[in-house]
Amino acid sequence: MKKRIVSGLLVFMLVFLTGCGAKSDAETAFATMMKAFQTGEAETIRTYYDFNQESKFVNPDASDEMLRVVLGTMQDMKYHIESVEKIDGANVKITARVTTLDFSQVMDLYIERLMMLVADETYQAQVASLAQTEYQKLIADQMAEILTGQEIDTEEKTVSVTMVKEKDQWVPGGDRDAFFDALFGNLIGAVNSLI
Repeated sequence: MKKRIVSGLLVFMLVFLTGCGAKSDAETAFATMMKAFQTGEAETIRTYYDFNQESKFVNPDASDEMLRVVLGTMQDMKYHIESVEKIDGANVKITARVTTLDFSQVMDLYIERLMMLVADETYQAQVASLAQTEYQKLIADQMAEILTGQEIDTEEKTVSVTMVKEKDQWVPGGDRDAFFDALFGNLIGAVNSLI
């Protein structure tokens, strides 16, 4: 009887410790990812998020510039992990309270700036002769000027992502697109629709 109790306790402890390890490892990976966004560590970010693929810019130069500008906005991001919930051995859901730029304000300013640009006589005279890459750079520069040249309000929101274990590394899982859209205020998708 005593052996059964000890065996049962050992199994319980093993299951408990394994669960704690997964939660802790996923939480650490999430913190590493968020820190990479805050510090602009592009190589680390690429293990979690491929900006060039997500941005769908044809011109890599414009994409690199947008990456630099968007990452610049993330340096003031703050976050607090509210919960870490183990779904199973390879999936952990993390919910965090995040403070970022108010990207709806950014988009309002961006659209206003594009409308002013389109109404400009100089733009009207040159737009027909611009190559697509030149046009994309011109549009990306408008966003860069907004993000680097103006005071933008911040907003606080709750975001969730399921971290999954792939090849011994914890990365955002199936809900990654929704998580990054929420983190960036769907800025990248909105910019893509205007280019």
